[in-house]
Amino acid sequence: MQFTRRYWATAAVVGLLAVWAAVLARPLLLVGAAGVAAWLLLYQYRFVRTTGETVTRLAVDLQVDRTRVTARERTSGLLAVDIDSPTELTVRVSAAAPVGARSDGAVCHLGPGDRDSQAGFEVAWPVAGQFAFERPRSPSATHWGCSPKRRRWGRPRR
Repeated sequence: MQFTRRYWATAAVVGLLAVWAAVLARPLLLVGAAGVAAWLLLYQYRFVRTTGETVTRLAVDLQVDRTRVTARERTSGLLAVDIDSPTELTVRVSAAAPVGARSDGAVCHLGPGDRDSQAGFEVAWPVAGQFAFERPRSPSATHWGCSPKRRRWGRPRR
């Protein structure tokens, strides 16, 4: 799990409230720090649980029309993402072209409540050969943007 600035800012608020409670000798501030810390831990737990459920239900497919090409040829591909039931996470799946190819790649977005997404892409090959596409990448994030987590899908396409 990777933490964003928003996570660290919330953790800093917890620390500041705890220090301020000790400096002012006010236990009520310590209760506030404990409440924010508990909320942050609960939020992280929910995120990990929801991400695990989403990963098991998410299907990612990267199709290319061919992987053997001649010089100055163009090929096309399709990145498709679907899930059997909507999730509360925002999921972004991207596929990049292999080294030596020119392409903008493909990006699919699944917002809260979405079930599927597709993105077509075109690849220009300046040199001939056989190429392998990397596995699609997927950083997922909650609606609050607290803890993105990256995952790679499937096997490389050859």
